[in-house]
Amino acid sequence: MAGTALTAPMAAATAGGPLILSGKYIKVGLNETGGTLGYDNNTSPGILYDGTGTGTFNAGYDYLTPGTAYEGFAIKGSAGSAFSFHNNNSALGSVGIAGGALVSYSGVAYDGATYDQRAVWSATVTNGGANLFTISHDYYFNDAGQQLNIVTTIEALTDLTGLSFGRFTDPDARAAAGDSSATNNFQGSGSVAASDLVYAEALASKYVIGLYSNDSATHNSGVAGFPWSSDPLFYLSGDNDGNGDNSIGLGFDLGDLLSGGKVTFKYQYIFGTDIAAAIGANGGGGGGALPDIAAGGSFTPEDVLGGKVNPVFDGGTLNLGASASINSAFTVREAGGTINTGGHDLTISGSVQGEGALTKTGEGVLTLTGSNSQNGLDIQGGTVAFNGGGALGSGTITMSGGGALRSDRDSTVSQGLQIGAGQQGGFNTAGHNVQHTGDINGGGGLIKTGAGTLTLTGNNSHGSLDIQGGSVVAGSANALGAPGGQITLGNGAGLVAGSNMTVTQGLNVQGENSGFDTAGHDVTMNGVLTGQNCFVKSGTGTLSLNAAGSNAIGACVQQGQLAFNNVFAGQVWVDDGGTMSGSGRVNGNVEVDGTLSPGNSPGVLVVAGSVAQAAGSTLAIDIDGPTAGNGAGHHDQLVVSGAGSVYTAGGTITAITRGITGSATNTYTPQIGDSFQVVSAEGGVTGAFAAITQPTEGLAPDSRFDVLYLPKAVVLAVTPNSYAALAGRAGKQNAQAVGRVVDASRLAAGQRDAGLAGGLVGLKRPQLLDALHQASGEIHADGIEAVLASSRATRTEVTDRLETAFGARKVWGVAGADTWEIDADQAAYGYRTDRASMIFGIDQPLSDDLLVGAAVSYGETEVDGRGMGTARTVSYQLHGYGAWRSGDNYVNGVVAAGLDDYKLTRSVTLANGARAYLGKADGASLSADVEAGRRFAMGRADLVLAAGLAADRAERDAVSEDGETTGALRFASETRTAVQGRVGGRISTQTQAGAIKLRPLASLFVTQEFGDDTTTLGARMGQNSFDVAAASAGETAVKLSTQLDAAISDRTRVSLGYRYGWTDASDSHAIRAAASFTW
Repeated sequence: MAGTALTAPMAAATAGGPLILSGKYIKVGLNETGGTLGYDNNTSPGILYDGTGTGTFNAGYDYLTPGTAYEGFAIKGSAGSAFSFHNNNSALGSVGIAGGALVSYSGVAYDGATYDQRAVWSATVTNGGANLFTISHDYYFNDAGQQLNIVTTIEALTDLTGLSFGRFTDPDARAAAGDSSATNNFQGSGSVAASDLVYAEALASKYVIGLYSNDSATHNSGVAGFPWSSDPLFYLSGDNDGNGDNSIGLGFDLGDLLSGGKVTFKYQYIFGTDIAAAIGANGGGGGGALPDIAAGGSFTPEDVLGGKVNPVFDGGTLNLGASASINSAFTVREAGGTINTGGHDLTISGSVQGEGALTKTGEGVLTLTGSNSQNGLDIQGGTVAFNGGGALGSGTITMSGGGALRSDRDSTVSQGLQIGAGQQGGFNTAGHNVQHTGDINGGGGLIKTGAGTLTLTGNNSHGSLDIQGGSVVAGSANALGAPGGQITLGNGAGLVAGSNMTVTQGLNVQGENSGFDTAGHDVTMNGVLTGQNCFVKSGTGTLSLNAAGSNAIGACVQQGQLAFNNVFAGQVWVDDGGTMSGSGRVNGNVEVDGTLSPGNSPGVLVVAGSVAQAAGSTLAIDIDGPTAGNGAGHHDQLVVSGAGSVYTAGGTITAITRGITGSATNTYTPQIGDSFQVVSAEGGVTGAFAAITQPTEGLAPDSRFDVLYLPKAVVLAVTPNSYAALAGRAGKQNAQAVGRVVDASRLAAGQRDAGLAGGLVGLKRPQLLDALHQASGEIHADGIEAVLASSRATRTEVTDRLETAFGARKVWGVAGADTWEIDADQAAYGYRTDRASMIFGIDQPLSDDLLVGAAVSYGETEVDGRGMGTARTVSYQLHGYGAWRSGDNYVNGVVAAGLDDYKLTRSVTLANGARAYLGKADGASLSADVEAGRRFAMGRADLVLAAGLAADRAERDAVSEDGETTGALRFASETRTAVQGRVGGRISTQTQAGAIKLRPLASLFVTQEFGDDTTTLGARMGQNSFDVAAASAGETAVKLSTQLDAAISDRTRVSLGYRYGWTDASDSHAIRAAASFTW
């Protein structure tokens, strides 16, 4: 066997046609057309042999000519479709492989060796315009040589399968009289196997011509009767058609050849005066068989290429002194063989086979490209490069001493790897994708280098995995090696999950831009995470860190989900497309551009550092129960601990009530007013979310989630979709009016709303209704109603005076106090007034039946709005009055004018605290009252039937409340007018209790309001307007009063009374106590 180029040819004469190689024993013609023996068909020389060694050649004894000059070769196989080519000297006009070139290298170096006689024919073979392979025949011998050596090389230009090759000839062995074209034909001789040798013996002279090969490529010999066969498979079959004018040939089974792969094999035409001479003359110049690379021997690639040693390892070593390439096929016998590259590079493109193991030592690279089957590969130093798993042979690959594999193309390696304890073995994918399906054993460390991907699918037990380049894909947890081992990531290195798995190995991140790609799988990591550079989590799927870990820089979540379920010391960056989760603790700051999802659906995540959510980020909150905690029945919570640790809200907050993926009931339905503290930040909360993603199910009807921002917390709370609708269902118009304002002004859900809407977030339904009522400012309307009621009550005091004014003292005074209760109605909560008043008047009779007078009054009223606020009104009034009596008939009239002072306070109780407001205003009032009636004596009792009409006008100046601006109210100047008619009667009697005269009395009147029955104000909150009303005492009312007057003396009288008013809308109650004096 021979090889491909070690050195370029020094000089070459390119023949334009056929060549002749001639020595002392052999003379052959070579044609360029087909690359076969034979100068040109039956033109001599074909094949000539001189047994005397004197170079005397008789053209009459040419083995090819005259006659049919049958010598050639054939190759067949498949490249997706079957092909078959054959070239024959006897049919040069129809060769299967055309366009070849024949070049002479006689006497000059080629392929590292020089021979006296040498020529190389080569051609590129195509089929249908597609390149299939190149083929070359290297013909050579020295002048004293008795064998024509032929080295054939085939290099695939595409993947080839089922490749076979045949060399054949029709040997007309005529060297003396009596010889003819018929020959005695044999396979093998003595110790030479029939598969290696086929020859034809002349009938008389016994001269021999044969074909011989001991190449490691699978081969056989055959004898074909006429018509002679050019099919390689015939000769591979070993058939022998016996003696006669038959063809002899060798067939080679070359198997499959991947694109770029080469196969080289060697065979010879042998000659002799008999078969013993022919066999004994083996070798270029005669003299016996070549030695093998045996134990104790040291050879070089040049020895192989120069034909000085067989490419057969039998315990020996091939040592390199310089880089080299060998096309030869090697055999490794049971004793094995060693290649010491010694810092140089060697490429073997031929096959390596045999029952022994091949050992690689020394620095440098051994490149294997053939289809190899030797039993094992031991890499003790340097690198073994391969172009496919088939190049590595069969059996286990052992690595020690830093030895390494390097893949020169995408490939699958099925051989097992053995890395001894304390040893390291390298695997350089060199930019390619390599799948290793065998097991890795031995307890040593595997170092992955180079770009590209190494996929491990075996059941491995190596002690450590050091990824210094490219990626390692683990088909399962077992592929990562022995449990509890260590995985190290260098610069740009990646560990990729090929399935769901639990990783027990520790992971140390030493290089930049290195990390774990879960590749759509869920991975639990029970080993410790450490490192000096940011740990990068990429790929969809979840990586759960269940062991305590740390990183000098932190973790970078680029894609998928990284769950922190133990203590992790380091910063965390969550990129867009990444999710941070877990129920552990992170000791470091967190910056989120992607998604932050505390817990493991649900759960609590603690961060001992600040957390900042950027615009476009998401805070995803699972809500499966009312309290924060881990597991079913709880909700997520982020706890930001540390006095200086701040939570910065931003992006979107997403509330999840159904489809929670972890341990959850998925049945909890929050109601309006339910709130959930989803963030607790010891250092405070800043920023705000731009929006909230509402759940599509699992929420109370007509409700939504809103965010309440507290100084140190973020609260998710369920609020009504419409505050107005909520208040409307409760039947409170003032609250509904404010609800419409809130609905119009509230910001998008999730945003930080400093207005009233923001303060409502987190309140329960009753609290919401109270807050809406409080916000309406109905106490302002209550205050005006109180002024109106005070004016009417004061006029009543004057009217009461007129009943006893005739014949009485002229100067009088009354001091009184009363309490009114106005019940709630459909608009307002109602209110209570506590009034104190003083009146001083003077009468002037004009006749016995006509009297006039004047009075001044002071009234002070405290209004309790029943949680809606308080008001204090002070009224100063001047009264004029008159009375006419004619028998039992009377007419009374009173007019009044006054000034009023208002002071109003209210408080709105919100989820983020109470907001207090103060309003002050001045006002004026006018009123008039006239009543006519008739007295009827009924024994000791008097009955008075009467009808009256009262008119009131109360004006209040504009009011702008002091207090928090978004909830403060503004009112324009308001005027309240009321016209009330009444009809009814009074009954009274007199009795004596010692010196005290008692006068019990009762009255029953029906009143009718002819205008508005209560005060309605136009309020403004911010840019929004609404109406607010006081509770109405009713449009038509029945008013009952009882009173007891006691005349202590002729100057002093005291009274105590109760008044009740009923309407179809509400009730009112009053208790009155008074003292009057006359002078």
